[in-house]
Amino acid sequence: MSWRKISVGICGALLLGSAAAQAEPAVLSGEALAACAQAALQLREQSPRLLQSSEQLEAERARINQRSAELKAQAAATPRDDLRAQLELRERRNAHNAQARDFNLRMDALKHDIDALNVVKDDYTQHCAQQSYRRSELAQLPPAAQEAMRMGLQDLQVPYIDSAAPSPAAPALSAPAPAPAPAPH
Repeated sequence: MSWRKISVGICGALLLGSAAAQAEPAVLSGEALAACAQAALQLREQSPRLLQSSEQLEAERARINQRSAELKAQAAATPRDDLRAQLELRERRNAHNAQARDFNLRMDALKHDIDALNVVKDDYTQHCAQQSYRRSELAQLPPAAQEAMRMGLQDLQVPYIDSAAPSPAAPALSAPAPAPAPAPH
């Protein structure tokens, strides 16, 4: 249990002056529940797309690395005095470098999208997961939002960039966040 939770519980008990206030968990307001549902919908929509993009870019990275090795081998095998062969090799390298630059731009965009989605996931985990809400408030949400709140993120893989990994462009998968619990009536 964190010191913040302990201090909030203590302050609440002191302010309200009752032991019952300590035992009653915080319940998400209707507005907070709607925001949590929107975050869950966003995570459910964007996570699969970003995971697929990540896999595609990793496959492309492997092809680019293979082509780099091939060009390096060709450079070693091409005689320095063969100007035509050197010029052709240079043209192939230039085309390859342009492809690598394009790949890097797309990888940077993916990293940005993953970072932005992880802000949403962290916010959901901090403010929504394991939080109680009123069923009457849930019933006022659109059906897709209701379903997103019921499902939580238990079955969802949210991509993230592992900054400690040797290849920072290779996204790793985070653990799923638990679903929020409805408040008992």
